Amino acid sequence: MLRRRSTSILVLLVLARAARAQLQDVTFDNPVDVTSSTPVAVATLVVPGSGVSDVALTAHVYLEGAGFAYDSYAIRICKDSAAGVEVGEAEWRPGDRTPASGTFEADTVLVTGFDRAVLPATYVLCANKTGAASPDVTAYVRGFNAETAAAGTTLSGFEAHGLVEIQEITSTTWDELGRITVDGGAGSDFLLTAHAVVVGLGLGGGYSYQFGICKETAGGTLVGNAVWRPPLAADAGASTGDTVSLTGFDTAVSGVAHYVLCARKIDPGAPTLDGLALGIHAVRAPAGTTAFGAETTGFTTPTVVDSTSFASAASLAVDGVAPFAVRLTAHAYLETQNFGASSRYEIGICRGSASGAMVGRALWRPMRQTSDAHFIGDTLALTGYDRNVSGPTTYVLCVRKYDPTAPTVTAYADGLVATVPEPGATAAGVVVAGLLALGRGRRADLGATKPATRGRLDREVPC
Repeated sequence: MLRRRSTSILVLLVLARAARAQLQDVTFDNPVDVTSSTPVAVATLVVPGSGVSDVALTAHVYLEGAGFAYDSYAIRICKDSAAGVEVGEAEWRPGDRTPASGTFEADTVLVTGFDRAVLPATYVLCANKTGAASPDVTAYVRGFNAETAAAGTTLSGFEAHGLVEIQEITSTTWDELGRITVDGGAGSDFLLTAHAVVVGLGLGGGYSYQFGICKETAGGTLVGNAVWRPPLAADAGASTGDTVSLTGFDTAVSGVAHYVLCARKIDPGAPTLDGLALGIHAVRAPAGTTAFGAETTGFTTPTVVDSTSFASAASLAVDGVAPFAVRLTAHAYLETQNFGASSRYEIGICRGSASGAMVGRALWRPMRQTSDAHFIGDTLALTGYDRNVSGPTTYVLCVRKYDPTAPTVTAYADGLVATVPEPGATAAGVVVAGLLALGRGRRADLGATKPATRGRLDREVPC
């Protein structure tokens, strides 16, 4: 049975006015190379405030590289420095290099974190190889959001470390991975974010798995939904896996409620998965405050992505006391088959419309074995942030081909959630330092046929 040195189950209940911190880089101008098993900082976030407070964190980063052979990379949120105490962990496991459809492979990984800290506090989004001989990868676009408890209130959380086993995913019946307990009081909305690191043997072959945030019990009402359909591995005995992340939204919750991060096979013949690490947190918006969400938990409203123009997968209208700031998290499941060397896709959170200003950005660059004609799919999750917003504002989760020759994909099971400051909170401590880690990293390949050819993605990419 596969095991991992650490697991985490995270919970956040925002009971009163809270400060927010954020960082968003939607360009490819600040690459950071990940060259060793020593963690390197990708982004640093300073959360303002004073006194002891609980902090919930959500971060995403796009990683790209080439020449993989069952390698893995850790993406963590650490305290104070890249060598500090880990408060959240995820993993990226890119595919096999031979024989593969393309040279480069890339993915966006989202990780949640939780900490009880003396504010101000510093958190670092960092990445490292888990094996020193793995190929170098480069980190590009990323986002980092934090929410804290207000003075006099508390959040609850749990961190487990050591060789702790999480539930196996063995059948088409929902398996519980972790749960949180919340109290909605007289009536509250809850915005949820979760991630799970899963691995298995002999994956691929078109088999798929479903991940959900369920209410009360595993298999209960879905308030968030994600799917994973891994590519075929050339070596059926090799361990492969991924981090699957998703959002959730539940309205008008009164009293005590439970949310369960759960998973199941969609196909009965799919191989068993083992969970290695996970996180889940919930942001509470009591009655009279503002939280917004839109979740598609089925496959009844697909979005066909067939061009380099953005297609809208979901939209959300928010409002608040101007000027206000908006913190966003989103996810969408993309799938198709026959990916090639130039098969990149872009997912964005845009203001106003699918062609509006981008406030969050992620990309996906799958790779497949040349003999694999099965469907491959992944859930892409990302953060977003928009400041100095005035009046009713719409945000759009949108998807497009980045490469014109990429196969058409279909987007399903999407989610888009947002929080804005509570009434009167606009002037609360939101003085924040968000620092990008800068490096002389390799530039992203533009899909050239020769592995030695390097370029970079456009500096200005409208959403």
